[in-house]
Amino acid sequence: MTNSQKRLARRIGWTISSFGFIFIQQAVEYIIEKVYDKPLWAIGVLVILTIVWFVIMYKLEKKQIDFIPDVSDSSNPYQPLPQVVEFKNSFDWWRLVGVIITLVLLYSIYYIFDTMRLDMSDYIILIVMFLSIAIVSLIFPMRNKYIIDGNVFIVQEYSFLKPMTKVHIPITEIEHIRIQGVLSGWLVLVVNGVERKLLCSMGIEEIATELYRRQAYLRMKSL
Repeated sequence: MTNSQKRLARRIGWTISSFGFIFIQQAVEYIIEKVYDKPLWAIGVLVILTIVWFVIMYKLEKKQIDFIPDVSDSSNPYQPLPQVVEFKNSFDWWRLVGVIITLVLLYSIYYIFDTMRLDMSDYIILIVMFLSIAIVSLIFPMRNKYIIDGNVFIVQEYSFLKPMTKVHIPITEIEHIRIQGVLSGWLVLVVNGVERKLLCSMGIEEIATELYRRQAYLRMKSL
């Protein structure tokens, strides 16, 4: 299983467990309301469980893992590498599909337990609003570019319609290559002790692998 497949599997597993938690929470809330008329202690337990869940999600999104390339990707360091390699962001269709499925499943859960009392027109408005926010957040990073030119890593990132970041990072100064988060996924570089999180939504493993290979090649050349 490749690194990208492992990350996808983690995202799917975490999403399934999230829906499982929401389903159980709604079931408990339904039982408390219908059977016990929502005593204060029960509401407190639900609030505590929800807070604990969000803390776990926050911790997992902040967790960083050192990137280790697949054996098939860590090619012979003595093999010459291309002078210039360019990576471009593209529209993250999988993330958009995930948002749509999430909205549909959440509404299904709330509908089953009758905890979201919304008309269909109100629900459609909510879907359009959330989808609009998701699409906009996925469109703007499409202009981001990540270029490896020799022993320099060039980062060109945009915020809305104007350039936000353009930096040249010597690859020899990159101390760590890490991937952060389970759901979103970010590529994090540690350069001279300073963390820099890249706003790339696509090709995270590919960029990390190419940087790793370039580091190995440059170390071999310096011997």
